[in-house]
Amino acid sequence: MIRVPLTVAGAEALRAELHRLKTVDRPSVIAAIAEARSHGDLSENAEYDAAKERQSFVEGRIIELEGKLSSAQIIDPKTLDAEGRCVFGATVELEDQNSGEIFTYQIVGDDEADLKLSKISISSPIARALIGKEAGDVVEVQAPGGIREYEVLDVKYICVPHAAMRTFADYLALIAATLWVGGLWAIGYLAVPLLFSHLGDKQLAGMMAGRLFSAMAYVGLISGTYLLLLRFARCGGSAVKQAFFWVLVSMLALTLAQLFGIQPLMNALKAQALPLDVMHSVFRDRFAAWHGISSIAYLLQSLLGLALLRLANSR
Repeated sequence: MIRVPLTVAGAEALRAELHRLKTVDRPSVIAAIAEARSHGDLSENAEYDAAKERQSFVEGRIIELEGKLSSAQIIDPKTLDAEGRCVFGATVELEDQNSGEIFTYQIVGDDEADLKLSKISISSPIARALIGKEAGDVVEVQAPGGIREYEVLDVKYICVPHAAMRTFADYLALIAATLWVGGLWAIGYLAVPLLFSHLGDKQLAGMMAGRLFSAMAYVGLISGTYLLLLRFARCGGSAVKQAFFWVLVSMLALTLAQLFGIQPLMNALKAQALPLDVMHSVFRDRFAAWHGISSIAYLLQSLLGLALLRLANSR
């Protein structure tokens, strides 16, 4: 028997379709046929003919899927150890040498290929050209418009869920990342500036801003920890080879530094300056220096957040 390669995500998608056909579509068709029979003469019964045609399709698809799954060689990309080479299941980042445009594709089986999801078939011209290549190599691909050259920028062995197989964990990860990054930009560059521009009491504005930043830091720690654990659960040790991992770790490091290092120091300076505003006390220069460091760290964290969202959406 010829074994047909299929990724774990592709196999899950086929199993889900097979389950739906057997538990939903098949009973529905049987009920439709029974309903059509109850109407009497079947010789000119359009409903009966349509139901029988539908039944033929459903049963044929069930046989087809069972055959494909029984002959499939299921490959888990995160367990691959191809030493950086392009193989079946790998996710490859390419740069078009003509336009400079960057693409990311996963090499998958024929039955799971979907260009809209950046999944290309192992039998496609570009996948055949990539097999065996590694980062830094340039490949030539015969396209309808002529030969095109692509440079391999990165090769990753990660698991990419099928669009139809997104789980609650995936949606929760999207919410966590959006809440974290969106909160950084909304609080740091909208809410806090509005506080200082509309409140006459700068001490009060500073206190409220500090509480907002602290709350956002805790949101970041919870969200970032969840994203990190999910990435390790999905990709195993190969997660440390991904840009997403290092961007996430950098954001968490900056959050920890802000929450447990910089903010406590700034709060201590404010407390020592009471009843004066810290900027009108002898601690002004030290506070200004730490405030500058905090602002730079926050800006870096906000920019890294945009990169995190981009990487999360281009998995």
